[in-house]
Order: sequence, then C-alpha cells, then structure tokens
Amino acid sequence: AEVNDMPASARLRNKLAQLCQNVSVLPSVNGDDDWLANLKQEAFKQASWLVKQDPQSKSAHLILAQLDIRTAEESLRHGELAKVDVLLKRSSQSLKLGGGDPVMQSWIEGMHAFMAWDKGYETAAMKLMNGQISTLASLVESDPSNAAACTRCAALLWVRSMMHPSVDNARSDELKALECLSSVLTGPASLQEISARRMSAMILCDLAEIEMDSGSKTKARDYLIRSEKLWGEMRLKWGVPDEDRVLVDWCSHQLKLL
Repeated sequence: AEVNDMPASARLRNKLAQLCQNVSVLPSVNGDDDWLANLKQEAFKQASWLVKQDPQSKSAHLILAQLDIRTAEESLRHGELAKVDVLLKRSSQSLKLGGGDPVMQSWIEGMHAFMAWDKGYETAAMKLMNGQISTLASLVESDPSNAAACTRCAALLWVRSMMHPSVDNARSDELKALECLSSVLTGPASLQEISARRMSAMILCDLAEIEMDSGSKTKARDYLIRSEKLWGEMRLKWGVPDEDRVLVDWCSHQLKLL
C-alpha cells in the first residue's frame, strides 16, 4: 500500500522513520554520537514495524535498505568486511522489496567494487565501478537537480580516484567529483547539502596534497583556501564533524606553510 492509503498510525510511523533517518545522517559534532545512533535505531524500529504490519510498504523497505547501506559503509571504513557482506545482502533484499532505487543500488555496487579492488581484483573492480559511475552520470545528465544522484556520483568518483595507480587519473576523477558536488552546493536546499559541502572540502585537501607533491604550490594554496572556506561554512551552519577536525587543522597548517 502507498503511504497515503495507510491508517493514521502507520502514516505517522512512516514519517517518524523517515525523519529519524534523515536527521541521523548528520555528522557527529561535539560528541553527539549517541543521539544520532538513537535516531538511527528509532528509524530502524519504526520501519521494521511497518514492514511487519504491511510487507508491501515500499517506503519502509527503502528506509531499511538505506539504513543498512549506511551501516555497511561505516563498517567498511572500520574494516569489518564480514559485517559489510551481511548488511549489503540484506539491503539488496530490502531495496528489491521497496521497488528499487538506482542511486542506492549504485551505492551498494560501489562498495562491492571497492572491496573487490581491496582484495586484488583490480580489473573487475574498476569495471564494476565504471558501470555504476556511468549509471549515475546518466541520471545527473537527465536531471541535474537530482542532488542524491549528484552526491553519490561524486562519492564514487572520489573512491575511484583512490583506485587509480596514476596520479593524473586520480586528479581527473577528483575534479569531476567536485564538479558534481558544485551543482548540489549551488542548487536548492537538499538533504545532501551537508555531505556535499563536507566531501568537497575533503577532496580539495586531497587535491592540494597532490599538487604539493607535484611542486605546484600555487594550485595547492588555491585548493586549501577553497577547502578552508568550506570548513568555515560548515562551522557556522552545523559545526565541524568531530572526526574531521584533524583534517581541518592540517588544512590551516599547510596554508601557513605555503
């Protein structure tokens, strides 16, 4: 059933699950990890209730899929590969029951690609990653206002930049990622704005490091200035995420050296 056809309690639970899911994606600032984790758990609880009461609730299945994908991404960052496999399988099933979503599907396949690359299957990994980036690029081309597709395309380009043995190819992908993110930052307000601003600042630091290693101090300084500006905007609007403060300090320190 569609959300509008559900009884009031189910509609409210659906809205609550979606709201908790949306807010829980905010980066942790000033040690509010527990609060964000509680919101994520509440989203999972409400969406699980919905699919138990109505297995045809596509929106609830999609919420569960996104929650598992995000948890899988966090687990991947911590090297918990066995946990990642379980979460990706479960998210794929939820995504199927929810009617599918190309952005979330590319998110899942992008993680599979990175894990394959990490295990040494470089050719297969790059082929899979290229395919997902092409899919997202097509979505962005057909609808430049699709902030979710723009942000995910940028994220996969950034990941692919780390998979390249060539510095030139890495630089090219990071510049393409920035271009994708610029449309989110200059477009209408969206749920992706924070992650787009944060990702842009981090990619600019990467580019600065590439240019410093290449001896291009002028370009490196330009990237660092742009990154510092984005961190400043983050600080004013939402605060700088706890885990990013070392990078922010690095950015300021390198600017002073240049």
